[in-house]
Amino acid sequence: MRVASKAAVVLALLTSVLLVDVVAAKNKDRNVPLDPKFAGIQSITLLPVVDLRIDKKDRIDLAKIGERAVQILKDRNYPAVQADSTGTAGEIAEEDLQESKAEWIKRLGLSADRWIMVVCLFDVHTKRSQTNAEFGGYLFDKETGEVIWKRRGFGQAGDNTEIGGLSGMGLRHWTKKDALNNAVDALLGSIPKR
Repeated sequence: MRVASKAAVVLALLTSVLLVDVVAAKNKDRNVPLDPKFAGIQSITLLPVVDLRIDKKDRIDLAKIGERAVQILKDRNYPAVQADSTGTAGEIAEEDLQESKAEWIKRLGLSADRWIMVVCLFDVHTKRSQTNAEFGGYLFDKETGEVIWKRRGFGQAGDNTEIGGLSGMGLRHWTKKDALNNAVDALLGSIPKR
């Protein structure tokens, strides 16, 4: 057997294994019953995205991140709206999210809101032409005063090659945007689809 035909057989085998894995993964999602905590959600209110970065020198459009988050929730079949304030809870600190006491949770958003989501930007940094981003997400049930979901999402864009000059500066802008989008996608992609 020639090398080219051996390579074609190996490629065909790898392609079929990949397709079987993709089909199995899609069917796995369909066969898993939805957690009742998520099945009962009528509408998620996303509070303004919280910037918890230590180094805040890079300007990030948090409103755009919020819009993307709402769209992802809708794509996962959750009615979602974006709020313009945190409610009577005031400014949100990382300690508030980590400790999440019931009385604090009940002050998030408007009084009529039940399911409240907080998305936090923890980090975004670029080294050479590669940008990494990290978000955290929390979904609260104000009625019960508990956290029903929390995760971290990481995103990356670009590569490790050094690109200088104006083209490198332009590329860094796009890699930062892509890394942020990838991190939000990873974060909210972990919410069970309805």
